[in-house]
Amino acid sequence: MKKNILITGLGYIGFSLCKLLSRDNKYKITVIDNQFYPSRVKWCFENGISFFHRDLFNLKDLLEHVDIVIHTAGITSVPQTKEQSSPEIDNQIYKVGIEGTRVILNNIRNNCLLVHLSTHVVYEGMQESFLKIEESKSQCPILAYGCSKFQNEIDIVNGNNEYLILRLGSVYGYGEDATRWKILPNLFSKMSALNETIKVFSSGENIKPLIGLKDVCHIIKYLIQFDFRNEIYHLVNEHKTVIEIAQICKKYNKNLRIEHTSDTIINNGYVLNNDKLLKTGYKFQQNIKTEISRMIKYWSNK
Repeated sequence: MKKNILITGLGYIGFSLCKLLSRDNKYKITVIDNQFYPSRVKWCFENGISFFHRDLFNLKDLLEHVDIVIHTAGITSVPQTKEQSSPEIDNQIYKVGIEGTRVILNNIRNNCLLVHLSTHVVYEGMQESFLKIEESKSQCPILAYGCSKFQNEIDIVNGNNEYLILRLGSVYGYGEDATRWKILPNLFSKMSALNETIKVFSSGENIKPLIGLKDVCHIIKYLIQFDFRNEIYHLVNEHKTVIEIAQICKKYNKNLRIEHTSDTIINNGYVLNNDKLLKTGYKFQQNIKTEISRMIKYWSNK
């Protein structure tokens, strides 16, 4: 019997997940989003995936017979500094992030698995840049997005449902019909392809924990397939500084200009330990160098 999967969000990760999971006849997939992306919705219908134009607060009927919820939905265009925040923005992040997730928790069946995409920024207050942070390390969020994900983790762990909490690094890589431009490898690749100047704050030595989009989707499928339950994993493959990412781009565009500015680095970054994930037996399929090369090739004038 097929398992019923509900994916929240048809964005960068959600759409890629739909494409991967639809190849497996073990699953019957439903996806929701409060945005309407015509080409993505068309693809879903053509490939046997049900789409509902809804938000997180209108899901109760769809959750009645679901075996697995993969929760990718949320506000991702969020402030990166306190100066960029406002009470209005923060309240919206908390409403969607915390209250929206609680709608799922309050309406799924007891034997339903919740796969929740958390974030590395639950550690944004970490001051020890080169400490390899394990999953058991106490979180230290500062801004609304990280705080909302921290509260999600508390609610999920203290609930009665089976769960997988996946703390994502910065998710990079080419996505068909959906790409996040605030992710530095994606943005720098586009700028390199268009021969624009990359500007790097100060020395550019701040660290970015990274994970490829393809790997995120394949890890989710892998953990579901082999029935991993009630665990928290750091989904990170590599760590690079901002200047290292820029220099990788320059490797594939020798004429790329890199300028250093006097702007203050927002966060020095940190290193996440991924040993727990590696012990599951998963083998990474992407790396930052080959994916940057791919994106620059796709987007360059020929």
